[in-house]
Amino acid sequence: MYEINKYMNIDNDIKLAINQCKKYKKGRIFSYTFKYKINDLLPMLSINKDDGNFRVYWNQNSPNIELVGINQACSINMENCDNIIDFNNKIETVLETMISIPDNIDISPKFIGGHAFSFESNKTNIWGNFPRGKYVLPECVATVTDEGSWITISKKINYKDNYVAISKSFKNIFDKCRKLLDIKLPRVKYHELIDITDFPVKNDYINSIASVIKNIKSHKVKKVVMSRYKRAYIKQDLCEVSILQTLCSSYPDCTNYFFSFPNEGIFFGSTPERLLNKNKKILITEALAGTMKRGATENEDCLFEKKLSGSEKNQDEHQFVIDEIISKLAPKSKLICVSNHPEVVKLKNVQHLKSIIKTEVKNDISLLELVDILHPTPAVAGTPIQSALDYINKNETYDRGWYSGPIGWLDSNGNGDIFVGLRSSLYKNNYIYMFSGSGIVSQSSPEEEWEETEMKLQPILTALCGE
Repeated sequence: MYEINKYMNIDNDIKLAINQCKKYKKGRIFSYTFKYKINDLLPMLSINKDDGNFRVYWNQNSPNIELVGINQACSINMENCDNIIDFNNKIETVLETMISIPDNIDISPKFIGGHAFSFESNKTNIWGNFPRGKYVLPECVATVTDEGSWITISKKINYKDNYVAISKSFKNIFDKCRKLLDIKLPRVKYHELIDITDFPVKNDYINSIASVIKNIKSHKVKKVVMSRYKRAYIKQDLCEVSILQTLCSSYPDCTNYFFSFPNEGIFFGSTPERLLNKNKKILITEALAGTMKRGATENEDCLFEKKLSGSEKNQDEHQFVIDEIISKLAPKSKLICVSNHPEVVKLKNVQHLKSIIKTEVKNDISLLELVDILHPTPAVAGTPIQSALDYINKNETYDRGWYSGPIGWLDSNGNGDIFVGLRSSLYKNNYIYMFSGSGIVSQSSPEEEWEETEMKLQPILTALCGE
């Protein structure tokens, strides 16, 4: 087979990589990418999770990228960094010093991960030892795009290493990956949720919304995004592959994601919202705010769409997000272009207003620095940002963790795609925590905001339990 024969010729590349390490007297990550036919990526998640294997799944469109990564060639933990600049520099140092042999320049090695909505929270912590911020370079990644499919293997090598042993190690990793990809997936399984509890309970949440509206009308803040969660117990093992199959089939226009950190927890979901896409100096972000339910019939759905587009409350909420993003990007950008009118994005159970914002950054600024500038947007916090954050920190009773935080990937070319961790859930010690939130403005109705958060919980509930 062509792909395997090509892979077996890795010996000379490893010799060259070891010689480079000898030159600098330091170990480096050696990464090798080769084309390989892949029918389905999800079987790779079947690797034994009890052996402490990191696992990640990522499926986005525009551009279409689906990948599965297992184990860690390298990881950067934000808790060991002084700030976002230090965090970014450590990741860039690994990528810049990496010895990479790519089959396709666009399938270069990627760090993938995310971080918490806020690092200042000292509230009830349901997240335990889940990392506050972490990006991982997987040891083995299988990637599928519109152009084909590839396997990338990355491993640290040392200048004292023997090339025969390293070559054997790479071939063993590939053999494990190949066997996983050959596994036949079982039928989709659903879970029984026990003791489903709302935090806060409905009356308390509605009262908190009424309090926000009162503060808005007294001009203390313009918008606040208040969140909540459902908690349930799951007796059986979590069937991650079934969950992802359901999310991908039900929400193909969303970015479906899954991060499993050994002994720390699993974070997964299906987000409709991009924070930013960076390709060289071109930056694309979006405002996604304003929500309406879907109709039971085509006519009813059109009526709800018109109601959403003509709603002053939803238009105001949407414009707050656009204005804040522009004000944050303006000092770092050239001309900023915004959609003339918001489009209506229809998901399976809700529809949103969405505007695309595109610009060119002035200087050589990194992806994670841009994340630090943009996050959080009014779509997940409110406006003015600091006033909204102060209100959230004072009134939300739990730590959001990665919910509504930035998640995504960045590559050795300095490019990447970061989304917002919405429609998300944390699985830890057989408990599932499902998160949701709504943007409160002066025209908001507390009862309707509760119903909106219920709608936003449906993707996770459906993935767990079926329709």
